Amino acid sequence: MLILLASWKFRLIFPAYLLTCLGGTIWATCWTVRKIALSNRIRLLLALPIFLCWSWMGFVPLLPVGLFSIWYSETYPEQGLKVPVYELRGYPVRNVTFHRSYSLESFNFDITEQEFRELSKHFSQPLREITTLFHIRVLKVPAKTWAEAVTEDIFVEHGLYSEYRQSNGGGYLLVFDRNHDRGYYRCSPR
Repeated sequence: MLILLASWKFRLIFPAYLLTCLGGTIWATCWTVRKIALSNRIRLLLALPIFLCWSWMGFVPLLPVGLFSIWYSETYPEQGLKVPVYELRGYPVRNVTFHRSYSLESFNFDITEQEFRELSKHFSQPLREITTLFHIRVLKVPAKTWAEAVTEDIFVEHGLYSEYRQSNGGGYLLVFDRNHDRGYYRCSPR
């Protein structure tokens, strides 16, 4: 509960902080340009360099905040075991076991095929039919780190999947198993 609360607070405070920095930077730029320049032409020429100077002062504090949030996410990942209802990309799914950190998201959940097709609309790649035996490693029991978690190899014979792979190894995999009405989702930024 503490992790969810911290996550909720971070999601609320960080955008407000970002907007405050941006608003303060714009205000400081306008004030400085107005005080320095006498003509409109000179004001336009000075606006961008002054904005960049002020923005460094406003956004430099974001670097430690960003690094801290990555460390916190890796050290204290958001997890759940057989959670009755959870929102995955804004879509409610049932009976969810998950591990969510900065470097990895892994979900397995109950879902019907129609619901899975609706969920897949929130992803960039189209659904494809599974024609051969499809392998995916899923989370069975969450732990503090993914390496400590109990995983299980699942083989899907009949179902659907959507996959996107980046050149750096990141991407997502979304799989639906028709035989068990079960969905699986894994995602990594790299």
